[in-house]
Amino acid sequence: MWIFIWVILSAFVLGVFGWSQVILQQQKRCWAIFAKRHNLSYTSGKFTESPTLTGTMDGFRINLSTAAQQTADARGQRFFTLIEVNLGPGLTTSAAIATPTFEILLGELKMKESLPIAADQDWSAAYLNRARNAKDLEAYLTVERRKALHDIFSMKTVRAIFFFDEIDAVLHLETTDPLRNPDAMEKIVKRILKNLKVLAPQIPAQAASV
Repeated sequence: MWIFIWVILSAFVLGVFGWSQVILQQQKRCWAIFAKRHNLSYTSGKFTESPTLTGTMDGFRINLSTAAQQTADARGQRFFTLIEVNLGPGLTTSAAIATPTFEILLGELKMKESLPIAADQDWSAAYLNRARNAKDLEAYLTVERRKALHDIFSMKTVRAIFFFDEIDAVLHLETTDPLRNPDAMEKIVKRILKNLKVLAPQIPAQAASV
């Protein structure tokens, strides 16, 4: 009986591992194609390691990688893709705007003020924000910029936080999509960058000329 159970469990573990490796290799091929298209730096890593992408697109510094998170189920871990984009020089205040999954992180920030924003078709009541000065955040967060953030935050399988201070402005996005289709990846990244041109405190020279 115990041998039978062991065989079943072993088959399950090997099946999960095998499927994850299929996805990983598809992801590597996709990211390599994307890197070549946009002249980005691509690192494949070892056979069982996730790839990374770094470089500049439309004047923004972009980094893509994969991270693991512990789960309570039998798989033990779930993997998600990280997309981080540096928008360049920041603003005259510090603020963070995020999807609900970053509530704990926002609670740990020293920024204690928040800006009440009415929910509408371009903004969700679930979105969170913290600022050192709510009035400064209000001046920055125009209707156009709210629409741009909402277009990013409302993407499927996405959780994100947009942070800026006097030095930097950074978008940190996490998705359970491994991005293993080059054309789909192209659409996602271009959608993000299009909105970042609106969000950027100062539009990069390259982006402004596009």
